[in-house]
Amino acid sequence: MKKILFFILILLILSACANNGVTKNGYSVDNKDVNQIKIGVSNKETVINLLDFPTSIYSLNPNKWVYHSYKTKKIMFFKPQVIEQDVIIISFNNANIVENLVKYDLNDSLNIKPSNNKTHIDNREKGLVQDILDNIGSVTPGI
Repeated sequence: MKKILFFILILLILSACANNGVTKNGYSVDNKDVNQIKIGVSNKETVINLLDFPTSIYSLNPNKWVYHSYKTKKIMFFKPQVIEQDVIIISFNNANIVENLVKYDLNDSLNIKPSNNKTHIDNREKGLVQDILDNIGSVTPGI
């Protein structure tokens, strides 16, 4: 019995080590291609031909394209650490010509600590029965 438990323990330890290494995420952009993009000259089609489609497009401004990639390193069961990060933001004007190109790397990132403050919601203090009774008569049938 002790041998079986020891064997299982060894397997668990070895499986924790199996997921080590560097992982690449996102789309890695070649600097040679980025340097070919000329502000005031290049258009969306040129950017797509050089860099492919963006990682994301701003929802409030479809003329801002973002290319994002990062590498993480994981050691055993510890939280992965970001070891490399590249963000390129390309802005276009209304004629689809490159207006601005900004590059960011890991040194430009900020460590943001989440707040422990909570938003108070009144409905959370009501019980299930009270919540159901409050909804009686508030729904109008559709026509």
